[in-house]
Amino acid sequence: MQDFDELLKGMHDRNLKLVMDLVVNHSSDEHEWFKQSRSSRDNPYRDYYHWWPAEKGKPSPRRSFFDVNGDAWKFDEQTNSYYQAIRQQNKCAFDALTANGIRQVCFKASSAYKCDGQQS
Repeated sequence: MQDFDELLKGMHDRNLKLVMDLVVNHSSDEHEWFKQSRSSRDNPYRDYYHWWPAEKGKPSPRRSFFDVNGDAWKFDEQTNSYYQAIRQQNKCAFDALTANGIRQVCFKASSAYKCDGQQS
């Protein structure tokens, strides 16, 4: 975090402000949580992500700036389900993350820096 401290000080010395966007509801398809969620339908990490059982048919395409092809749903053969993925980042179920306190931990850590224009 020393690099960040130096960046922020250098920006302030130049009368610049820093705007940061913390995205806590995506993870890599290589993240251990996603690997666990993909291992079975009854894995506790399954609730961390948006899954759609194939028995219900293919999910509707998402309308999103980041999903211009309408193909954000990827099929997982192992659990016969679809999951939301955009550029190898899997969409987490925000309610599950909130319930597990992850969101609060991230915001608490970021608030220690009192970044420019931060809202609490």
